[in-house]
Amino acid sequence: MIDTATTTKCPRRVAEIVEREIEDDIVLYDPRNDATHILNATAAAVWWLCDGDLSPAQITDEVARFFEQDQENVTPDVARVLDEFRAARLITYR
Repeated sequence: MIDTATTTKCPRRVAEIVEREIEDDIVLYDPRNDATHILNATAAAVWWLCDGDLSPAQITDEVARFFEQDQENVTPDVARVLDEFRAARLITYR
């Protein structure tokens, strides 16, 4: 699992991923392997923040602020989402 508190590498969305909003869901489609991913609200927030400029710690701060939660409460969720995105090859780190 990525250590959101110490890594300085910034996650960035992979350009080939197609993003669509369908009703209340954010759906990602990866044409490289014909995979579809449906994101919940937390995962969608993390996805949008993976711009290559924000570190995992900064993403965690933004998610905590957006959902009005303590950082400690969202840190495990953000780390898990980033790990899942990385494992699915939806993001890269720079």
